Order: sequence, then structure tokens, then C-alpha cells
Amino acid sequence: MTNVKSNPASPTLKAANVYTFDAVKTSAIRVDMTVQKGMGLGITEMKIFSKWPKANAEPKVSDIQLDRKSILADFKQTDGTYNYSVKVSDLKALPEIKATGENNTGVTVVSSVTAPSTAKVIAKSEDGKRTVTYNIHFILDKTKLETAVSDAKARLADTEGGTELGQYPKEARTTLDA
Repeated sequence: MTNVKSNPASPTLKAANVYTFDAVKTSAIRVDMTVQKGMGLGITEMKIFSKWPKANAEPKVSDIQLDRKSILADFKQTDGTYNYSVKVSDLKALPEIKATGENNTGVTVVSSVTAPSTAKVIAKSEDGKRTVTYNIHFILDKTKLETAVSDAKARLADTEGGTELGQYPKEARTTLDA
């Protein structure tokens, strides 16, 4: 043990003798007493107190980023959940989500793989009793999508003799047929 302090400075009879020392990780305590010649030894009572930190009860998210841009301040709260919407023009290349927590908050990111869809950032308190969810809604940016479809239709119109099987990606053929 280090930094042992006694209150009072010398042991006394019929009063509490309190000893404090720096924290020690242990599962047992051993008291080693040495008798002085002509004296007796005895312990009438021993109390051991420990200081355990209280687990944090509130989840705390310090930041949520979408492609390295912080969006935490942009969430709107509705009935205990937080919502944020972002327009995307590429169905398969969604922005990367990163989230960090404070006070031992557990943070889980549930990503999306296509749009339209919703990704989630789930924050759980250290004591496990409270959860807060941040929803990130990926919405298709129809203006960019319409431009892409228009360009594809123009390319098809310029093709003499029609198109060959597999000339355009299946997604483009399906979109153009609609």
C-alpha cells in the first residue's frame, strides 16, 4: 500500500482508528499484527469501505459526422428520437457515417446500403438503462436523377439501329422503361 494515513496519528483504545491509502485492486484483505512483549492484540471490529464510481445514466453523443462533416447540431428531435434528412443522387454510394460518444456511452452505427433508406446511430448509456436513436434519412435527389435519366434517353435516341443486349447497365434500362 502507498500513502497510508492514520487518524488519529497514534492508535487509541475505545475509539475508531481510521486508515486511508491509495486505491488498490484486490479481492481480499490480510491484517498482519505483531504483538509487543507484555502486550495483547485484538480487533473488535473492522469495516472496509470502497469507492465505486457511479455508472453514467445518460447517453451522450459528442459528434455525428456524414463524410467528415459534423451534423449533430442539425438533428431535429421528435418524441425522443432525433431525425436528419440528406439528399443523395447516387443510389449505391452513400455518405460515410461516424459517431463518437462521451462518458462511456456505447455507440452503434447501423448503415444503409442504398437510397431511399434510413441509417441509425444508437447511443446507449453506460448503465445500459437508456437509449437514444439518431435517424439519418437518405432521400433521392430527384433533380439529379432526372438529369441522369434524360442524358441516358438522349444517348439511346442517338443510337442507330437500337441497342444491343447489355449495352447499358440493367438499372438504366429499368429506369428508362418506367
